[in-house]
Amino acid sequence: MFRDIEESGDKLPEIKKIIIKELENLGVVVIDGDILPTPTILFAVRKHKYDGAIIITASHNPIEYNGLKFVNNKALFTIKEEAEKIKRYYDHS
Repeated sequence: MFRDIEESGDKLPEIKKIIIKELENLGVVVIDGDILPTPTILFAVRKHKYDGAIIITASHNPIEYNGLKFVNNKALFTIKEEAEKIKRYYDHS
């Protein structure tokens, strides 16, 4: 679980806590890397052979556009099929 270096606003700690709690409830071991640039997060996923990462970011947009970037175990942003699987899981939970 990471967030990028862009300003993310006051709600970020709460969003991050909720995501971490839900992942842990599913039995996922969560490593909280806190604030790192996106390229460093991708490097960490590859180097440490993590199953993936979630990055909270608004990119270069205003704070109200915070969103999630999902990274797979190859340190690549999720492809369409992976994103659809995440969405299906979300829709059924």
